This record gives sequence, structure tokens and C-alpha cells, in this order.
Amino acid sequence: MDLILKRIQAHHRIVKPLGTLIIIALAIFVGVMVHNNAEKQGFENDGQLIIGGQELIIDIAETTNDRSVGLSRYETLESNQAMLFVFEAEGLYSFWMRDMKFPIDIIWLDSNRQIISIKENARPEDFPESYYPDDKARYVLETVAGFSQQYNLEIGQSVSWETR
Repeated sequence: MDLILKRIQAHHRIVKPLGTLIIIALAIFVGVMVHNNAEKQGFENDGQLIIGGQELIIDIAETTNDRSVGLSRYETLESNQAMLFVFEAEGLYSFWMRDMKFPIDIIWLDSNRQIISIKENARPEDFPESYYPDDKARYVLETVAGFSQQYNLEIGQSVSWETR
């Protein structure tokens, strides 16, 4: 019986420190993952945009990769945030809701920064449907769903922005 008790005590002396080490390693791993996710979720502040009398913080997507990922990298979008897609030339740029987690309004702008087309309340469940502008656009703005209606956006309205 003494031999069994000694073996159990010896086992606990080995397992207890090992368990503590595993818990510490796990805590560090979780902390790193949470930190990385928080950085990934942080909204990029590339400038300010004024539309319908409202000032929005914009994340600018001007590379092919940024444009293909778009807002799908975010879990949510605040009412004062938007993504501005910048293209090299005017074109009929279509948008879809692949990998999106929330509904949005899509606003197409021409080279003069005037609204030429609006798609209200594009929803993630609408994928794979694509949305097209009524005319060629140079810029596309994505806002929270309902923004266009709330601020009475109309074709022909001007939009201005400043980048950092």
C-alpha cells in the first residue's frame, strides 16, 4: 500500500507542473489569437467622406485584393463607417455578397464623384446574385443597409472625401 501511495505522489509531482505549463501555454495561445483577431477586425481609417450631409470614416479598397475581399473581412459595420472602392477607370463594376456577414447599401459614383446608381439593402443571403450600376462608375461606396434611405440619397448628388 505504501508503494502505491508513493507512486501516486510521485506521479502528481510530475503531472501537476506539466498541467500548469499546459494551462499557461494555452492562455498565451488564446491571448495571441484574440489580439490577432482584434487587429483584423479593426476598421481601417483611410480618410473621411461626406455624403448626404453625413461624415463617414472610410476604408479605401484600391488594390485588386482589397477590392475582392471588401467588407467581408469585417464582422459588422458601424453607421459612421463605409468602404470606398477606387478603380483605375470607369466601368460597369458588379458587386455580390459573397462571404458577407451583414446587409449593405451599394452606391456607385462616376469620375465626378456624383451618385449614378444605388442598390439598397443588399443582403448576404442574396449571394450569388450580382448588382450592377445603371451607368459606368469609377468609385463604389458601401455603407450600412438603410443609409441611402435614411439620408435621402439621390442620383446626381455629389460626394466628397479626403484621404490620409
